[in-house]
Amino acid sequence: MASTAALDSYSASPTAIQRAVARLVKRRVHITLVFFAAMVVWSLASGVRPHDLTDVTDAQSWIGIALVMSGVLIRSWAAGTLHKHAELTTVGPYSLIRNPLYVGSFMLMVGFCTLIGQTHNLWIVAGPFALLFLYTVRHEEKILADQYGPVWTSYSERTPRFIPSQILAQSGNWSMHQWKKNREYQAALAATAGLMAIQAWQSL
Repeated sequence: MASTAALDSYSASPTAIQRAVARLVKRRVHITLVFFAAMVVWSLASGVRPHDLTDVTDAQSWIGIALVMSGVLIRSWAAGTLHKHAELTTVGPYSLIRNPLYVGSFMLMVGFCTLIGQTHNLWIVAGPFALLFLYTVRHEEKILADQYGPVWTSYSERTPRFIPSQILAQSGNWSMHQWKKNREYQAALAATAGLMAIQAWQSL
């Protein structure tokens, strides 16, 4: 993991490498899809068979499903609460952690790696993306700090980035309209398609 000094340097005076990282951050969704496609191709070539999603005796299968579903639910909760560019959202999942969308995405990634049966390669995949997400968060938080000033400072001081320090969330109005506006249906459909593809692959 990058040091705090390195991350601060990234925010203060971007170098050519840091600008390249910024471009990667902008294309992180496409990069994630390419990485997973490569992992699937490698697994197929190696004769790996994914876990059977219907096998109630397979603990790893159910752990993977639980991670995927939890990731979808966390992202959906956040997307239905988040009002981008309109206000600083501090309720719902955002009262527990500052980045629930990224936490949900990471859970999805880990869940699918688990289901594919590539847990031994999990951190080879997850590690670089964790660093990529961290750079993204640093960049986005700098924008929020500039936009909301003291309100952001107060919020960030009491709310952890990724790991909640409390269990109960502050209530907030979840909206299907907002969920659709934030296009979270794309993540839900992609996760569903991924689960169906894994089961079809397992049945070959």
